Amino acid sequence: MKVPPFTSGPAENRTDFCMRRKGARQLARTIEAVWANSGYDVRCRVDPIHTADGRIVCYTVKSDLRNGLPR
Repeated sequence: MKVPPFTSGPAENRTDFCMRRKGARQLARTIEAVWANSGYDVRCRVDPIHTADGRIVCYTVKSDLRNGLPR
């Protein structure tokens, strides 16, 4: 399996990937693109995280990866 090179740590451009929907979408597109370059079709979606009163407090990126790898 060809696994793309991932690195941990903060984004180089200091993009906020969880407090704004735009940043979460950018992260989702980046994950899909990196896996596509390795020959895998990975799908991601952006989901809002709500408080008990229904207010959106942040966003999360969900994918169809299992244990960090394509199915």
